[in-house]
Amino acid sequence: MQTRSLTPATHQIIVLDFDCTITRAHTGGCARSPIFRANNFIHSNVKPGFQQFVTLAMEQGLRLYIATYGDDNFANGDNDVAGHQLVKLYMDTLFGEKQQLFNLPSRLPIKAPHDYNNIIASYSNDRKQTHLEAICLQESLTNKAALQKLLLVDDDPVNVEYFSSKGCSSLDRDPILAAEKARDDTLFLNIFNYIN
Repeated sequence: MQTRSLTPATHQIIVLDFDCTITRAHTGGCARSPIFRANNFIHSNVKPGFQQFVTLAMEQGLRLYIATYGDDNFANGDNDVAGHQLVKLYMDTLFGEKQQLFNLPSRLPIKAPHDYNNIIASYSNDRKQTHLEAICLQESLTNKAALQKLLLVDDDPVNVEYFSSKGCSSLDRDPILAAEKARDDTLFLNIFNYIN
């Protein structure tokens, strides 16, 4: 994989959508079958280069968040894994069960934005305003200039447009093109070019 160095001075925080951004196919926010939960399925459903991207980003001191509409309430039964637990299952499968790269909220159910860690799973359906507010609180981002340090990678142009209106960066000035780039299977193989 040929990459250019990430520039922490430009983007210190990268917010990744989960479904169809990290994953190839949409999970529906819930794992409902043993086949879905199998490690080989998870590995095959994650876009190429994601693990290498995370490793390099962490080495360079960038902070990563996963912001998804997949919600804890999407679980229909005791055997379902949804929301925060689903994202954690993916990350534990990719990076090991003791991984500390992506962490669940400090308490569930979540009572306030400061309860989140770097997995934010909420079907807020508000252009991810809830997700951005939680990140801003945790990162002490208080103005539009501070929000320029944040890069959103999301396959939904509505979310991209909202984050951009608040001062955040995206993969392209055009929200539709930014969303298309996030959906592309080669996203993480090419992301270094996008953020430089």
